[in-house]
Amino acid sequence: MQKEAENSSQLNEQLVQEAFGELPNVIEELHVAIEELHQQNEELVEARIAIERERQRYQELFDFAPDPYLVTTIQGRIVEANYSAEKLFNVRRKNLCGKPLSIFIDREGHHDFYLKLVKLKSSPSEADAGNRQVVLQDWETIIKPRNQSSFPATISVSSIYDSQKQLLGWRWLIRDITQRKQAEATNRMLQEAREVNSLKSRILRTVSHEFRTPMNVIYISIQLLERYSNIQNESTNKLFLKMRKAIDHMVNLLEDIMTFSQAEAGKLECNPSMIEVVPFCQNLIDEMSLDNSTKKIVLVEKNQLATGYWDAKLLRQILGNLLSNALKYSPLHSEIILELERQGDRALFHIQDCGIGIPPEDGDRLFEVFYRAGNVGTIPGTGLGLSIVQKAIELQGGAIAFSSEVGVGTTFSVSLPLRSR
Repeated sequence: MQKEAENSSQLNEQLVQEAFGELPNVIEELHVAIEELHQQNEELVEARIAIERERQRYQELFDFAPDPYLVTTIQGRIVEANYSAEKLFNVRRKNLCGKPLSIFIDREGHHDFYLKLVKLKSSPSEADAGNRQVVLQDWETIIKPRNQSSFPATISVSSIYDSQKQLLGWRWLIRDITQRKQAEATNRMLQEAREVNSLKSRILRTVSHEFRTPMNVIYISIQLLERYSNIQNESTNKLFLKMRKAIDHMVNLLEDIMTFSQAEAGKLECNPSMIEVVPFCQNLIDEMSLDNSTKKIVLVEKNQLATGYWDAKLLRQILGNLLSNALKYSPLHSEIILELERQGDRALFHIQDCGIGIPPEDGDRLFEVFYRAGNVGTIPGTGLGLSIVQKAIELQGGAIAFSSEVGVGTTFSVSLPLRSR
């Protein structure tokens, strides 16, 4: 027993010595483990801070997004809302939470809203949970904010799932589409107006074309009657003259209608050619003077204006209508002045009369189609002439202006580039 005790004592002493020998290694390993744990803890703290920053960033994106965003339960009760939603519904965010979204749907849209909600709850798909897709997009409804008027809006909805792909609720994106609806309504009105204008132009072209043939027949018949009539006296000659004037008036009116319809349809052509200005204007004055013996048109050349590159037909429409109006609205035995002037690379045509003038309140609408000044009285006219003049001038890159005084007279000034585009 003594021997065994001695052996045991030697063994314990050996184990103790071995244990003390391993102790530094164990302590070193413990220090390493503690260091690793400390490092891992720091990494976890940094990761937590980064996650919190990211969460804060997304929260700010949510809160301050320009479009209204909501988060609701699957029953449609609001649990989160951003500032745009607060503004949209006219309710503070803290007061929005807990309220059902349906109270902000206009009464007429309630039934459709509940049907959509039931459909959303009854048909969630795993694809939505995996891809976070929008399950309902651009659904149009009417939103009724608190104490404000209703307005049209589109709603897009996406599903919210937990880690087990269980449906938790929905995210809602709502957009006010009032301006879009107004733009659509305006576009519809413009389209309808274009269709009406197109129909009007077709009717005008058809009427003008159909009237032209019988007018020509009547005109030729009058010429034949004048030539072969056995009764030649002052009375019949006056009657034939009145008939010719009436036919000429109708032909000019039809010409105006045709030109106007072409301009409205964007089919008024401009075919410029070289024009000798003074002979052109003098020929036009001579033609118009034949039927206006009681009024005189005077051509005045202010400076050298020899030629211009314009469409002769359009220039005739411009000057012819303006001179015709000057003759129409001027008193008997009065004088109308057509003044020609050159300024740089532009030609100016001034048509001055001493007629009834244009009231100031009519000035802004003078070039509108079918509009006539309020002081024309019983003087005949269609209100097409100045509209045609303006379109013919603009087509050649020109401009028109006027000055007028009631009871004194009016001056129209036409500016055209010497080489029309």
